[in-house]
Amino acid sequence: MTGKFDQLKIAICGHIDHGKSTLIGRLLLDTKSLPKDKLKELHIIGKTFGEATQLAHLSDHLKEERDRNITIETTQVFFKTHKRPYCLIDTPGHLEFIRNMLTGASQAEAALLLIDINEGIAQQTYHHAYLLKLLALPNIILLVNKMDLVNYSRTAFERTKNDLLGLFSRLKIKSSNIIPISALQGDNISCSSKKMPWYHGAHVLSVLDAISNADNTLSKKDLCLPVQDIYSINDKNIVVGRIAAGKIHQGQEITVLPEGQTTTVKTIEIFDNKITSASEGKNIGLTLTTQTSIHRGNILCASKLAPERTISFQGNIFWLSSKELILGQSVTVHCSTQEFCCTVTNIIEIIDPTNLTIIKKNAQSLKQNQAAIIEFTLTTPAVLEKHSHIPELGRYTIENNHELCAAGIVLSTT
Repeated sequence: MTGKFDQLKIAICGHIDHGKSTLIGRLLLDTKSLPKDKLKELHIIGKTFGEATQLAHLSDHLKEERDRNITIETTQVFFKTHKRPYCLIDTPGHLEFIRNMLTGASQAEAALLLIDINEGIAQQTYHHAYLLKLLALPNIILLVNKMDLVNYSRTAFERTKNDLLGLFSRLKIKSSNIIPISALQGDNISCSSKKMPWYHGAHVLSVLDAISNADNTLSKKDLCLPVQDIYSINDKNIVVGRIAAGKIHQGQEITVLPEGQTTTVKTIEIFDNKITSASEGKNIGLTLTTQTSIHRGNILCASKLAPERTISFQGNIFWLSSKELILGQSVTVHCSTQEFCCTVTNIIEIIDPTNLTIIKKNAQSLKQNQAAIIEFTLTTPAVLEKHSHIPELGRYTIENNHELCAAGIVLSTT
């Protein structure tokens, strides 16, 4: 692989005390991504007391920074390799802060899920794995940490690896890699460990560097552009948004959903530069040939290929609020830039995310930290797609008084 990639956002997840802070410290140290004064301080500590003390000092410093917010909010840490810059989103491991883990992970393009080799799959491992399934991140890397505590035992690793493969098989998701590591000692982080000659896979940084930002499959789909805002600049209205799928070109006829009016693309602009076309993933501004009424939440589509407007959908959901979700309840749903009201018309089945068993079918309510498949009926039509088709229009959240109550993915629409 040659060339440099754009910044990659990575969520780091895992049960409390499975080693997230230590891994973050190791990544910052090994990539020399710390400020010069902090590097000098750590060099002196390492030279005097050894590398383990050096990394512990950095981990304690990171923990202290987070503890000022009681580890409630996610923390963003930045580092870079010769291939590209990274934004590492450190998510809380406590059960009571799982809402914040979900918020942090939803911003990511990949995830590192840590498992302590001694403790194995813990409660939050199950919850985090289930939430990563809901977010459908394309790159989930499993890191079996603290291998130094079991003398780098291949047998211990294979046992934990098989448990993880079983969990991910039940969730019907794939992990791109399962890597035995010691974040404290630096094994298999920035280079291959000589202490585990039986492991022939890649180390953590090489796996991350190999992830591509591009998703060519989405660029080949029909145009989908959720409108983020409308700017009025120099007496012209510019429609701003990020292309979720497909391509757009100057002179193209487009349909504005859910209203259904049509118009034509006059210009396409990026940072005051006019271009003639753009594809999936690009943030663009558009001017149109007619003064069509457009607002945040509209979806722009190719006129001849515009999707059907949704009046009901089934979704997989993880309920986060301490207040139960009740059958027949009205909720506010956010999907991409859209906001609309729905009624819970059927709680088809409730799932225990810790063992993936069905608790109850045709239920009357859903409790905190339970998962379910639910049928919603919309009060007004919106534009939704199965998550497997266009993730941007297949991922949704439910909010109440600006509080995140749930997250889910669209399974089917009608």
